[in-house]
Amino acid sequence: ESRILPEYKALYEENRDLVGWLKIDGTWVDYPVLQRADEEYYLTRDFYGNNNANGQIILDAQCDPYTPDVNLVISGHDMKSGKMFGTLQRYASERFGKQHPIIEFYTLFRHGRYRLIAAFETWDYLTRDGGFRYNVDIRYRLELKHYLEQLDQIKLYDTGVPVEFGDRLITLSTCSNETDDGRFVIVARLLREDETS
Repeated sequence: ESRILPEYKALYEENRDLVGWLKIDGTWVDYPVLQRADEEYYLTRDFYGNNNANGQIILDAQCDPYTPDVNLVISGHDMKSGKMFGTLQRYASERFGKQHPIIEFYTLFRHGRYRLIAAFETWDYLTRDGGFRYNVDIRYRLELKHYLEQLDQIKLYDTGVPVEFGDRLITLSTCSNETDDGRFVIVARLLREDETS
């Protein structure tokens, strides 16, 4: 707890499921990110555990935000009001994606800035064959190569941002009405030490 960034200490005391904060300019995304073994808990609850249809922004229970994992998968509801991930689908526009390429995800211990590499529509592969498996383990070269090849085939436009073995990714997912069991997903790469934006 002594390592927690000062700006999150009070919030962490209110809810120890807090693992960080997600912010994206040009959208309404500016929320705490929570993680719990029971991933369904925050689908219908607010930060304090009260019933709320908006739910919360959730980090996949299998992800480690502190090491961190090579691919952090974060999900949220696509609310018609624009809340939670209700404005994430603005990234379907190449113009928007190039104007707002930076995703900020700050864990309790460090600041992280990511650059957009892909936006795409898919569906839940657990319910229908052919959906893109974006929440897969890409710690190894072969898995990453296969993942990036599939990503190149499905992404809506080319951002020109390279990804190499050793890079860390963040994946944001929300529901989409484009297909049955649809998902709208964006993937971004953590800025390298020699990159400023």
